[in-house]
Amino acid sequence: TKEFVVKVRGTLRQASDFNDLIVATYQGAPVRIKDIGRAEDGMEEQRSIGRFNGQTALGIGIQKQSGTNTVQVVDRVKKELARIKQTLPPGINIDIAFDQSTFIKQSIRQVEEHLIIGAILAILAVFIFLRNVRTTLISALALPISIISTFTLIRIFDFTFNNMTMLALTLSVGILIDDAIIVIENIYRHLEEGMPPREAAAFATSEIGLAVLATTIAIVVIFLPVAFMKGIIGRFFMQFALTVVFSVLVSLLVSFTLTPMLASIFLHAKSDPNRIGKKTKIRVGIENTLEMGYKKVEASYRPILAFSLKYRKSMLIGALLLFAASLYLTQFIGKELVPVEDQSQFTVRLEAAIDYSLARSDELFQQAEQIVRSTPEVLTGFYSLGGFTNQVNRAQIMTRLKPKSERKRSQQQIMAELRRKLNTIPGLKATTEEISMMHGMGRNVPIQFVISSGDLLNLRKYTKELAAELAKVPGIVDVDTSVEANKPELNVYINRDKAADLGVSAASVAEAVNLLISGDVTVTRFKDETRGKRYDVRVRLNLEDRQSPDDIGRLYVRAKNNDLVELANIVRIQEGGGPISVARVNRQRSMWIYANLEGKPLATGVEDVNRLAAQVLPPEFNTTFKGMAETMGETFKYLLFAMVLGVLLAYMVLASQFESFLHPIIILLAMPLSFIGALGALFFFNKTISMISFIGLILLMGLVKKNSILLVDYTNTLRERGLARREAILQAGPVRLRPILMTTFAMIFGMLPVAIGLGEGSESRSPMGIAVIGGLLTSLFLTLVVVPAAYDLVEDWKEKWKRKNSPPRT
Repeated sequence: TKEFVVKVRGTLRQASDFNDLIVATYQGAPVRIKDIGRAEDGMEEQRSIGRFNGQTALGIGIQKQSGTNTVQVVDRVKKELARIKQTLPPGINIDIAFDQSTFIKQSIRQVEEHLIIGAILAILAVFIFLRNVRTTLISALALPISIISTFTLIRIFDFTFNNMTMLALTLSVGILIDDAIIVIENIYRHLEEGMPPREAAAFATSEIGLAVLATTIAIVVIFLPVAFMKGIIGRFFMQFALTVVFSVLVSLLVSFTLTPMLASIFLHAKSDPNRIGKKTKIRVGIENTLEMGYKKVEASYRPILAFSLKYRKSMLIGALLLFAASLYLTQFIGKELVPVEDQSQFTVRLEAAIDYSLARSDELFQQAEQIVRSTPEVLTGFYSLGGFTNQVNRAQIMTRLKPKSERKRSQQQIMAELRRKLNTIPGLKATTEEISMMHGMGRNVPIQFVISSGDLLNLRKYTKELAAELAKVPGIVDVDTSVEANKPELNVYINRDKAADLGVSAASVAEAVNLLISGDVTVTRFKDETRGKRYDVRVRLNLEDRQSPDDIGRLYVRAKNNDLVELANIVRIQEGGGPISVARVNRQRSMWIYANLEGKPLATGVEDVNRLAAQVLPPEFNTTFKGMAETMGETFKYLLFAMVLGVLLAYMVLASQFESFLHPIIILLAMPLSFIGALGALFFFNKTISMISFIGLILLMGLVKKNSILLVDYTNTLRERGLARREAILQAGPVRLRPILMTTFAMIFGMLPVAIGLGEGSESRSPMGIAVIGGLLTSLFLTLVVVPAAYDLVEDWKEKWKRKNSPPRT
């Protein structure tokens, strides 16, 4: 006996076999599908068209998983594509229309170059002031050691080499060498005064240790709040802030250990005859020239310092007026979330009338596609009609440009030109948009304004009115709304009384219309055994039987008693229109207004929208911003909070180190003095206050305290050695002038490549560098005169208060 598996196979083997399928009997004879219609192996109705550089194409979008690295994912995808290309038949090719990793790689490469150039310039600045190769090299060793050590910490914390971490290292180049500069300069000064190398290294490091520790910790406490902020700014800059913290802490360790050790071995006293004999005449000439230049600067500073101490209150009032003027200047500086970057790629959105068919839309859009492809800077263009939106009257062209270095016009200029050309085509609405690096392929326009109301008709009316007013405002372009013209539709109204009398349900009417007119209902699935695939089987009337609205009335439905009832007897067909969809925000019906900005900062655009909305919209309407405008408000709020918290933490650290409540206030005066130059530089170079430049201001707050700390710390040291207050100030200023100049110009030189703004992604990095350099320059000059005056005045008040409150002597 055997055991069998019984399988009943009733499936059809070929699509043509459906024609012989019996569906009914009539007068005893079987009725087959081929008797009343036909079955064919066809295609779904075409609802999309794709072309790449004018050739028919299919598009495949690949999106990385959350938390994965974009560059690594794209590299693996490209490797797989190269393998797939080898298996394709002739005539089929795979091209890449959009690649996020290209801009990321080029941007990081530029940051790496800025890091190297900045390090070289910072070392050059040190050599100019120290005039000694050995001291310069000992100081410079802090750079590679700190950076390489930071790489290790980046790996431990599972960070990546991205624009933020690399930018943090680039901006930190001047900071990393700072601690070593201060220590080595103090050692070198004692060596020149005749102290033996080992003794000079130990004494100078202990003498300057408090100031170095204070400057480093002050930078750390400024950036820690940034690392733990909420919102997008917290995720965006956590790695940036922690990278700065890691690197400066390592540089502090190097300056307290490696720098004095190397100085004690390789530096020699000034009177060492062996050292003098080995110098060439050229080297001696260079050193003497640099020393003479510095001596002139120092000689000029002494009378300025004396003048500042003579007119203390005037100096403080003048500094306060300058700070107030810089705050007033912010009214004339644009504000935005992030500066617009030249990514060498953007999107063109096309829209035709709502009732256009696929073929008619494509005929119109081909004119726009030709204009885009004929632009000299355009490398590739992927045209997709109906692919992204599933609407046959809308298309996108993903455009890739030549690299920034190979074209004369910027991406924004090209987009503006295309915007003007495309909107001259009759019946076409065209917009050009940046491609978002954070939000995928969604709408990436800076203005996204939401209007909400329960009254849908008035909502449509006022949304259109506000959009029309916004289109008249200079600088606001590509104004678009979510208000759709009513899609033409046929409304089938059922006479329920007649239908009930004839025994016809509303469900059977709807099923008949869906099945026979649109073919939306899948009646079964056909399995192709040879290919191992399944296909939908749909039933639909022939094209000639579904051409006019009257054809719906000629359909029949089966009543409960199995009689056939013509729909014309129980329904009324009426043409109309209706919205494609209704959006809701906070459970209210809402409509959106989208707009791009051309030469106008985001904050100014938001003000324009709010002003016009107050004039056009009724008071009962609710409005809010989404996208960039909403994020900008949240980001600036978090940044201000982090800035205030950083100042408080810095005050507490300085108060504990200096054991005084007043000296930290004097030191923190450098912060508002730095804002004068930072805001002035942004205004002068026509840059904006953005998330990036705001981080530059926070970085600046951590840097500029260094000058004040050096002055106040050494003044206190001299007073402890017995010098009078005024004499200690007059001596501390010139002595600390050299390290202040060295550290400041080392940071300025290190940030110059970032501030100059060359290469991909420089548009976002440049404002940060400009703000920091501007703030460092004003802080340098003002701190050297204002802080000594404030110190002298506060100590004077302090002594008067003590004398006033001390008990009288008996």
